[in-house]
Amino acid sequence: MREFRNVIHHAAICGLLAVAALAQQAQPPLPVPSDSPKPAPESAAQAPTAHTATAAEGKATLYVYRHRRFEGAALKPSVYIDDRELARIENGRYFVAKIEPGKHSIRSNDKASGVEINMKAGTGYYIRVDMQTGFWKGHGRLTMILPEQGEYEVKQTRPANDDDLKDRELVVVNMQLQ
Repeated sequence: MREFRNVIHHAAICGLLAVAALAQQAQPPLPVPSDSPKPAPESAAQAPTAHTATAAEGKATLYVYRHRRFEGAALKPSVYIDDRELARIENGRYFVAKIEPGKHSIRSNDKASGVEINMKAGTGYYIRVDMQTGFWKGHGRLTMILPEQGEYEVKQTRPANDDDLKDRELVVVNMQLQ
């Protein structure tokens, strides 16, 4: 009888922990303290478009984003272009990079997964990072997304933290979505 009570007790604790984890995921982000600078609110006029980069710049625009999900929330996989680390991508964040036209290989920390793109000046490209579970830890898996879908999904995320941006030459810091 005592063993049965222990099993019931442990099951109840596991159930409460699962409910608490789901409730935490459903909560909106905490408000920014009034003494710290507040980010500019995003409006519909600031929505990203595939035409953000202009041909006059002579570069392509790469949007890399990650949906906000419970699984793998603590992981921040790196994203590389031609084996050059651009940034680490946190849960529910995005970053933007200006890339020279031409063929480029983009991957995350999962070397078996990647995307090769022949980028054109003035064109926007969208890559979503999805977490794949692994034996010891998760890996970032990249998926090329159509511009219409990417524009919509990037609006659901926030800009990457400044300390996660690794290549300041390619990654555009504080770029507002257009």
